[in-house]
Amino acid sequence: MTMHLDNRFSTINTRKQTVKITKAKQQEFVERWRAHNKSCKRNNQHSLMYDTVEDYIDYCYGKIKLADPRDYRNFTTYRPKVDTWRQSKEYPSLMEESIKNGTFHKMGHNTSKKEPQSTQAH
Repeated sequence: MTMHLDNRFSTINTRKQTVKITKAKQQEFVERWRAHNKSCKRNNQHSLMYDTVEDYIDYCYGKIKLADPRDYRNFTTYRPKVDTWRQSKEYPSLMEESIKNGTFHKMGHNTSKKEPQSTQAH
């Protein structure tokens, strides 16, 4: 039989090690940060751009925890800021008016074809 220790009494080092960034790696992060911001501009994703290199480095190492988009608590109901209903008077259609007056014809306004009158005398 083996003896098990409680998690509080573990001798294993569970701390995360701090990352030491060299000058070459810093320069690489600067280039990747600029490329990332450029691609975000190109794809119209301005909210995903990072203001400083330090923010981008924290993102690369997972120090920034973004909200899970699949989580139901992040959903919000859409509410338009401006009233989008049309606020104009209703104009009656010409057809409705002609039906009420009794001047509506199914075949159009003039059902008989008229010949053009000539003004020249023969």
